[in-house]
Amino acid sequence: MRARTERSKVAKNLLGNNGKKLITLAQVVSGKKYRIIRIDGGCKINSKLCAMGLMPNEIFSVYTASRGGPVCVAVKGTRFAIGRGMTNRIVIEET
Repeated sequence: MRARTERSKVAKNLLGNNGKKLITLAQVVSGKKYRIIRIDGGCKINSKLCAMGLMPNEIFSVYTASRGGPVCVAVKGTRFAIGRGMTNRIVIEET
């Protein structure tokens, strides 16, 4: 349980290379573009996201981001939804 709460707090006060605040994909706002910084997960989650086109340094758009449901994103012209469990492990910055 402790590891899960630490993981959700990882991106709260961090700054990226260009001074922008790092957040998780679960904290996004609809209609904006973001860049993936890193994926805090194991081999399985990394391979799933890589197959969808979500890799570090990839820029994507957010279409819908309700606080309770999945986040709908578009990467390279393809739209798909990512569940909340996965979004908490993707660290991003706004572009």
